[in-house]
Amino acid sequence: MKLTTFVAALAGGCLATSAMAQSDALAQIAELRAQLAAVQAQAGNNTLTEERAAEIKSIVRDTLADADTRTSLQGGGSTVGFDNGFFMSSADGNFKLKLGVLAQARFVWEFDTTETMGFENRRTQLAFGGNMFDPSWTYNAVINYAPYTTPYGEASGFSVADASVSKALDGGLSITGGQFRTPFTRATLVGDGKQLMADYSPTDYNFSAGYQQGVLAGYSADQFRAMFSIGNGIGNMNGTWGNDTTNATNLNFSVRGEFKMAGSWSQFAKETSFRGEEFGLLFGVGWLDTDGNGSGNYGSVGNNNALTMDATAFFGGANVSAAYTYANASTNAGDDSYGFSVQGGVFLTDSIEAWGGWNYIDGDVAFEAGNWIQFGANVYFAKNGCKWTTQINVPINDATNSAYYFGGAWGLNSPTGDTSLLTQLQFMF
Repeated sequence: MKLTTFVAALAGGCLATSAMAQSDALAQIAELRAQLAAVQAQAGNNTLTEERAAEIKSIVRDTLADADTRTSLQGGGSTVGFDNGFFMSSADGNFKLKLGVLAQARFVWEFDTTETMGFENRRTQLAFGGNMFDPSWTYNAVINYAPYTTPYGEASGFSVADASVSKALDGGLSITGGQFRTPFTRATLVGDGKQLMADYSPTDYNFSAGYQQGVLAGYSADQFRAMFSIGNGIGNMNGTWGNDTTNATNLNFSVRGEFKMAGSWSQFAKETSFRGEEFGLLFGVGWLDTDGNGSGNYGSVGNNNALTMDATAFFGGANVSAAYTYANASTNAGDDSYGFSVQGGVFLTDSIEAWGGWNYIDGDVAFEAGNWIQFGANVYFAKNGCKWTTQINVPINDATNSAYYFGGAWGLNSPTGDTSLLTQLQFMF
């Protein structure tokens, strides 16, 4: 081979080899560019996803904030919870609605000649309360269902009991308008579900002033508080202003004062002294004037005046109370009638309380005086919120005024009834 031919062949081979190498390099560069474009595209997608996620989160936050604003009474977020009753409240506390329930189911066995026995729902109660505009404005409404008509806001079937609005003023003063419990006997003011026994005492049943429609003024200090009411007939409920059969031609009034020698006012909102409570001592006195236009216990013709005095002592695990009431005319006990009530209880354990009571009523009527002994035990599962009461009712007299019995509301169904057994389960919040 000639030298020129060899050189040309070698140069051609080198050029071919160089072209192949260049082609491989370009292919690698193209592949790298494709990979880079894919990475950039992926990064762009991630950036877009993060931006969208941030936008979505912002929209969710704005939506939730708007929902809170719309559901709040004051635009600052509402509160819902439980505090001795379910409640709803605005964030600032100026508006609040609280719901309460009381249910008492019982079995009664009266040991008379026919051994009468049976079950009943003694009370089924729905209560609404709270404040409006600011905490100084409060309201209270109670709806009852009961099998009996009693002084305690109950008529056989459904009835409206409490229906009032109150305003707290400076210096411990307050004013209430509407329908409310007449400030007279202590037991009536303690209220349903907080009695020592399964129900109110026989004496309170026969001397309670019940409810009144009108205006109630109150004053409270560290050791003294007083209530004064003026309105339609004592014991009248749900009447109209112009109906003389239910309202008074002359306005009736009642006044009660209480002196707290020891303890706190809150502990006297019930009749039981639980273990661990401080010592408490309370004295009370009340007076009412019906002008002969009252109803219930004070519905007799004539000017019905009544006086009551009571004392209550709490010992942190034991309690004792006594009450005396006099009326110059009572529907059930006649003229110059009077009644005594003494009761007390002691805790045997942290949740079991034994108790006993004696009640006596006498007056100018053609029947024997009422005389009863009651004793029993309470088992507290959640204090008064869940309570099981069993009691024995013993009428000492063989015959008494049938009007004392209020349809069997406390376990005796007739004047000649013998000893009875009553057991009752209570739920309240």
